[in-house]
Amino acid sequence: MTEPLIGRSPFPYTASQLFALFSDERDAVFLDSSLTNHLGRYSIIGLVPYHRVSVEQGQLKIDGKAREGTAETYLKAYLKKHYQANPTDLPLTAGAIGYVRL
Repeated sequence: MTEPLIGRSPFPYTASQLFALFSDERDAVFLDSSLTNHLGRYSIIGLVPYHRVSVEQGQLKIDGKAREGTAETYLKAYLKKHYQANPTDLPLTAGAIGYVRL
C-alpha cells in the first residue's frame, strides 16, 4: 500500500470543480463536505482504488473473485489488519472510502 497524498490543492477551484475533471474515471469517489460548520471542512476525492469489495446477487466478491462470508465481516477484519494511526487533525488519512450502489 502506498502512503496517502495529503495536502492543500494549489488550484483555485472548489472540490466539486476538481472532481468534475475525474468524474468519468472508473470507481472515482467524491465525499462532498457541504456542511457549513467545523465538521464540513474537508472534502475527499478517491481515485484508482487498489482493492474492490462488492456484493453481487448476494455473493461477496473481492477484486472480482467470489469469496465466502459477508462484506461487513470481511471489511472489519481487513481494516483491523491494515490499521494506520492518524497523526493529523484531518478526518482520515487512510482506511476505506467508497459508495453503495443499489
